[in-house]
Amino acid sequence: MSKPKSLRAPGQRFGWRGYLDILRYLQKWPSTADQMAAACCVAEAKGTTVLRHLHAARLAHISGWTKSSSPRANWRPVWSAGHGHDAPRPGHGTRTWARANNLSAQLIALASVLRALVEPITVADLADVTGCNAGTIRLMLRHAKKIGFARISDWVPPASLGGHPAAMWRLGHGDNAPRPAAKTRAEIYAQNWQRRKGRQAMQALIRATAATQPRAMEAQ
Repeated sequence: MSKPKSLRAPGQRFGWRGYLDILRYLQKWPSTADQMAAACCVAEAKGTTVLRHLHAARLAHISGWTKSSSPRANWRPVWSAGHGHDAPRPGHGTRTWARANNLSAQLIALASVLRALVEPITVADLADVTGCNAGTIRLMLRHAKKIGFARISDWVPPASLGGHPAAMWRLGHGDNAPRPAAKTRAEIYAQNWQRRKGRQAMQALIRATAATQPRAMEAQ
């Protein structure tokens, strides 16, 4: 699989899409900050800041260290997507990379959504659990689906006749569960008729029970 020329347009404002693009890139190709910055079309200093923030949000970790063949070269972290144990820097014992603490509200919200997506969940439930706007979540999931970062694992039947099934989203790439075929008008009418018959039978039972109660009381 060849690497993309660019995941973001130059000067594009960083948002959920930008973070997701970088996380997806790091899933495929664990990279140093300069490698990621070149691939994702961001300045190297900005790329380092973004990686530190993703690390602080526990959405990325250091999977290894590398340096050039120059004897004066410094060790540079190799970043991978996902929460994991940081590889200790060579020559520093077990000491690991310090986490940043100035996270934006947007990144905190993204982290909460991605953690909830570990298990299949609907957009409505995601909004309830995270407090994020359902419309924003829906847009984010569409982009995550496009780049292979999330997928539809199943569908929930509609709560009412004639309603639409709800997609169950979860992290990961792969085939999306096919959307259930919409019910025909004849099927909806048949289900409505069956429900109506059930209600009529219940009402007849209630009336019959109510009619026998006075007789039972007179017999006492």
